[in-house]
Amino acid sequence: MFGLALLFAGAPVLSVGARDSSEGSSQTRIVRTTGGIDTSGWVLIAVLHGPDAAVVEEGQLVRAFSINARTRMHLARVTRVLRQQNGVRVEARLQARVLGTSTRYLMEIVTGAI
Repeated sequence: MFGLALLFAGAPVLSVGARDSSEGSSQTRIVRTTGGIDTSGWVLIAVLHGPDAAVVEEGQLVRAFSINARTRMHLARVTRVLRQQNGVRVEARLQARVLGTSTRYLMEIVTGAI
């Protein structure tokens, strides 16, 4: 097993690693971006560019944190990936409706490949 942990003030904030198994190795990558929430409070929306856009697929896990208050994590799944001229539009449905005034979120999309 090997891995990389990025540290901020001594605490890990992002870990990327690889795990060996009998079927081969599996690697995990975290794609970090910002996104907004739709008016229903159920769907996060982001636009990705470059190499990050190529690894995002439907069904991947999303961890979301409000930009205003990062003390609570919301879980979601990528439900739609649309290729557009200006990048890839990603929509992720939250497991629970978000209530409050925050409209901007930090999104961490957990992909299955590097």
